[in-house]
Amino acid sequence: MAATQPKQKTTFDKYKENIYYPIRDSIFEMGNLFPDSVLFGSLLMYIITQNVSLGVLSVFTLEMSLFHKVISFVYTKVIGPPKPGVDGTKTVRELKCRPGYKAARLDYDAIFRADTPPSLPAFFWGGLVAYMAGSNASFVQVLQSMGQEWWTRIIVSVVGIILLTILFLLSRTDCESFTEVILALIMGIVFGIIFYFINLNVFGLEGVNFNGLPLLQNKTDSGSAIYVCAPPQN
Repeated sequence: MAATQPKQKTTFDKYKENIYYPIRDSIFEMGNLFPDSVLFGSLLMYIITQNVSLGVLSVFTLEMSLFHKVISFVYTKVIGPPKPGVDGTKTVRELKCRPGYKAARLDYDAIFRADTPPSLPAFFWGGLVAYMAGSNASFVQVLQSMGQEWWTRIIVSVVGIILLTILFLLSRTDCESFTEVILALIMGIVFGIIFYFINLNVFGLEGVNFNGLPLLQNKTDSGSAIYVCAPPQN
């Protein structure tokens, strides 16, 4: 009896194997690393660069973590804790979907409790989107004064936020229901806006200046002298 020949891979199979699956898995893993990656990344870069905005971003991440714990506590008291698996242990899917770094660690070592509702990655993504959007909105006047070509930054930023949010939501629907993800995203946006304005008033514009834009100063209001450079005399 002749041996069966292995099925030849089509162009579409090669596309999925070499392009689609790596991109999908990368997006899923980036979503899973929230918010640990943002906290440790921004804190490390702040220590290296002493950039104030990165330090304030670390503070914002801790603020969001605190209120996620508050929301999770209220949710657990009202709805009840999440139900464990059949034998009381986590399934492979639950472990895969759990956000944060996958290195073995004790529970009290984890900065963020990742297994409590609302969806931790969606909550932090909503807060981060609102925070970055608020930063761009605060510097609209600066971009206007710098010329029309700088508006490209705003357009690219808005389009990028929308596309990344759509991809992020699609990557999380394999772990939580679409309703859970949307609800956590909306709550994250609300708290992100609140904490943005708090940090803006506490740390000032320099604390949310992620793009490194110059700060406008009104010399007329402050009574400072205004100098005009005249062309050299021949």
